[in-house]
Amino acid sequence: MTFAYSATLDGMKDQIEEVENGGDAFFLAQYVMRACKEILRQPAKAMEFIRELAKECADKGKVLELTTPTGFPWANRYHKPKTKIVELELGGVRVRHKVADGYNPGILKEECMDSASPNLVHSLDASHLINVILAAVGEGITSVAVVHDCFGCHAPNVTRMHKIIRAEMAKLYSGRDVLAELRAAAKSSLPLPARGTLDPREVQLSTYAFA
Repeated sequence: MTFAYSATLDGMKDQIEEVENGGDAFFLAQYVMRACKEILRQPAKAMEFIRELAKECADKGKVLELTTPTGFPWANRYHKPKTKIVELELGGVRVRHKVADGYNPGILKEECMDSASPNLVHSLDASHLINVILAAVGEGITSVAVVHDCFGCHAPNVTRMHKIIRAEMAKLYSGRDVLAELRAAAKSSLPLPARGTLDPREVQLSTYAFA
């Protein structure tokens, strides 16, 4: 699952060791990574494209930015924090804590590259969530619980709410090329990955698209 979050081989190794610490975690991680790239070819190409855009921006001293479909600005910004030591005392016990106090101007390129793809997806999920709530309220559904990309409502509204969620997902991506928009925002000339045949509108026919 964390492949989509730009997990590295070392990261996969650590995850495997959490459930199976037999000394072969790195060996297994290589096969897991290879299988992900083989099965998820188009997502892997999209992730690499986004990563390259983030690298281009970082090399220019900038961060990858985009105005999301709801008009909210998104910036994949990672800087080295300024830290200082704070000494505290309670009941005669002194402790020292390192706390952040602003940021240094330099960009952390590797962090920007590793985080760009998942952060972009999160920003689009947030846009979807906002649109779903607006549509639900427009139909009188005002008691809604949300956790990232999961939605809850009262039982009588479940069927309609499920249709709204899928319809708003279809609207968000139909007729839109997010990667092209991101490239334009970055003022890049990187070639876009080839598009597949998936029609975003088909999500409306999915029974299990959302929890």
